[in-house]
Amino acid sequence: MISGNTGGDGSSSGTGQEKAAAQPGAPGISDMFELFKDFLKTQAERDKKQAERDKLWREEQAERDKKQAERDERLLEFQNQQANSLAKLEKAIDKLNQQAIQRAPAAMGANTAALR
Repeated sequence: MISGNTGGDGSSSGTGQEKAAAQPGAPGISDMFELFKDFLKTQAERDKKQAERDKLWREEQAERDKKQAERDERLLEFQNQQANSLAKLEKAIDKLNQQAIQRAPAAMGANTAALR
């Protein structure tokens, strides 16, 4: 048997390109070029659609971020109001405590007198 780049009958098998060009119905260079152009066109369409989806997602994300910022601002305002209310309440409690302390000696005197 003969080995190497020969067929079983001893003829040269040739390179892959030579084979493709020699076989009837095999894609030629122009066919391959057309397939590649179609591939590039399809890829460009996919890329364009993906870019549109990305743009839409960014716009939606910007809207979500804006709404979240508004919610955060309202929450901060509420927390400030709560803090102010708490501060006022603490001042009122302190004032009542001071009044009770000031009245305590008189009340204790009255209680002492009542016990006698």
